[in-house]
Amino acid sequence: MKEGIENYSEPVDILTSFFATAVLMFISFVGYSRLTTTIIHIPMGIGRDAIVHITYYGFPFSMIGILTPVGGQQTTDALWYMMLGNSNVQILWAGLFINFAFFFLLSFSAIYAYRRFIRR
Repeated sequence: MKEGIENYSEPVDILTSFFATAVLMFISFVGYSRLTTTIIHIPMGIGRDAIVHITYYGFPFSMIGILTPVGGQQTTDALWYMMLGNSNVQILWAGLFINFAFFFLLSFSAIYAYRRFIRR
């Protein structure tokens, strides 16, 4: 298998695979979003749980989550949450790395198959 990859791939194919991976990850990010609810805890004398909406972006695994309050009460709860030092943007590193590996494998396999089977 190693000889086949060495014979039918060139260094430019790796760069093309990285470029295709970046394009696929961008399309995954802007092309798929999912709105869910979550419970956040607001301490500091208030001591209550609040339900807010989070929009997750990315496919097949979520890569980024953004706190998106809907309505006046959720906006107030989200502001308290952010004032306590929490961010309204979550980077989901596991999903980001798994998506990168998946899209790189997909793009490299497509380029390798093109070189090996179509362009002899």
